[in-house]
Amino acid sequence: AYEIGVRLVGSEMCIRDRATGPATAGSGSAITYTYNYRNGSTQTINPTITATQPTGVVFGSVSDNTNCALNAGTVTCNYSNLAAGGTGSFTVTGTVTASTGTTVAHGAYQIAATGFPTLGGQTVFTNVATSSTATAITSSANPSVSGQNATLTATVTSAGGTPTGTVQFTVGGVNYGAPVTLSGGTVFARL
Repeated sequence: AYEIGVRLVGSEMCIRDRATGPATAGSGSAITYTYNYRNGSTQTINPTITATQPTGVVFGSVSDNTNCALNAGTVTCNYSNLAAGGTGSFTVTGTVTASTGTTVAHGAYQIAATGFPTLGGQTVFTNVATSSTATAITSSANPSVSGQNATLTATVTSAGGTPTGTVQFTVGGVNYGAPVTLSGGTVFARL
């Protein structure tokens, strides 16, 4: 979490803006940024906060539909009458589109209010990692008897989207056939 602020010379007036996001996310997974703001001045202000989706993320929704709007990848929030010392927050949820092994750098957000300098936020870094998978195996004949034909189905799922790659079936610890390429996260083997 990063927080930035400004203190005007000879004054205690300041406005602050801070964003947080995950340190790691999988390619294709959901990502949420939380934006916290505070009026550190001694007067009521009408701040505008903007956040532009970073490269490698597509913004999908914003939690504050009253004061905020999402348009073409940019969230704009207009707040009225934020009292001295007043605080608030909102979240923006999106999807990670960056490739595994890259880093998403989100620093394109700022807060502005009349009479105060526009403040940009510190960059929030998210490493895009391989998403974990889960594999479920089912059999068309369960229970089966010796010599009976059966079809095994392997379904591979991931929070990071539809998995790709291959599945190697084994029977009694010995590879059964060649690895089979996933199609929509599912493969079949006929025994």
